[in-house]
Amino acid sequence: MIKKVLNTIKRTLFKSPLKITYEDLPASLREAIDYANQNSESSGVSYPDYLNLYTYVKNIKPQYVLECGTGKSTIVIAQAMLDNREENPNDARLNNMKLISMEDKLEWYEQSKTNIPEKFTDFVEVHHSPLSTDSYSLITGVIYENKPDYPYDFIFVDGPDQSGGTGVTQCDFDFIQYVKKATKPVSAIIDNRKHTILACTLAFGQTKVSFYPNEALGFVQPVTNEDLIIDDKLAIRSTLFLNGFITLQKSLFLTTYDKSQA
Repeated sequence: MIKKVLNTIKRTLFKSPLKITYEDLPASLREAIDYANQNSESSGVSYPDYLNLYTYVKNIKPQYVLECGTGKSTIVIAQAMLDNREENPNDARLNNMKLISMEDKLEWYEQSKTNIPEKFTDFVEVHHSPLSTDSYSLITGVIYENKPDYPYDFIFVDGPDQSGGTGVTQCDFDFIQYVKKATKPVSAIIDNRKHTILACTLAFGQTKVSFYPNEALGFVQPVTNEDLIIDDKLAIRSTLFLNGFITLQKSLFLTTYDKSQA
């Protein structure tokens, strides 16, 4: 409860300068947010955060999405995926799409599992999993132990607790763990998890990872296992140690995201 209150205070103090109102949102996104607010006890995020997530999913049209941390964002991602399928009836990939949402807390899992609207049930799955740890080179972090194995196109990181319940902050490692074996490009949005953004910057370098301080949002461009640099001394020297460390974007996410990547 205390953590929930603190997160609410932080989101109030550090509002995005992007002035987005409820009326500015697409109709289907408003419907998704209304449903989530009525049926979920999750604290949720701001309208710009919802719009960033919804718009990115709409742009890249992923077939397989992994969400780390179930919540209102599950409904937002699902709505974007459903809109993509309905707007692109000839895209065969979207007839066999999946949104896998992971949760380690049994209470949240049970609530979220029963709150999925019927229109999403053919492609949305909420999974409960214990936590564990994994590592790559000098990076160690927390993972969901039992994740379904799909060729994910996009991963949204908003869980689990970066300490794994130990009280010592590490990072959420699921994205890096997945990319270690990925031969197909996969991108990520990281919601307000500085240690995880830092870990991804160490893993992939500044050219692949950006932080948007106005929105407390991290973004990892599409990467594969060939983009991992942290175990390559020459790559570290020519990237991480060259000109500063993390790429800071002063503009807003949707104004700089290159839609040509879609």
